[in-house]
Amino acid sequence: MNARRIALRFRKKGWQWLLTVKSAAPVSGGLALRNEWETPARPGQFDFSHVDAPEFKAALDEAQPRLQAIFTTDFRRMTWRVPFGHSLIELALDRGKIAMNGTPREIFAQVDRLRALRLDVPPMTRLAQLLRKRGLDISQDVLDVDDMVREVKRLCPSCLSS
Repeated sequence: MNARRIALRFRKKGWQWLLTVKSAAPVSGGLALRNEWETPARPGQFDFSHVDAPEFKAALDEAQPRLQAIFTTDFRRMTWRVPFGHSLIELALDRGKIAMNGTPREIFAQVDRLRALRLDVPPMTRLAQLLRKRGLDISQDVLDVDDMVREVKRLCPSCLSS
């Protein structure tokens, strides 16, 4: 999703959960455009029927079985509407905490800590952790299939020869 510049978010507004889909469209005439769709949802249940852009919907539907949270935020938002001239400005203040800092590789290397926060890790990261627990010298920064292939080639150069 990151390569296609598509982001998904579950958020709670009042008592209702919402699923938001955001995508950055190509720059057109010097202007960056962003598409955004939002619908009531249950956290973890991805239904993209509300996305009316066929190319984004197709990418979302194809990726749906592999989707998982990569971070979570826990904050409270306070908002005020402030009149300014002929406009009404919404001012927002978020109060919360950041559970982990770092690059995705640094964060996903902390599998046990992520699990304690009730977050999951990419499947290849989980597999690498299981292999390390069984004594294999697999790097902790495995995030995807390409990383796993790199590690298998490093450990057994003849195993994946073409």
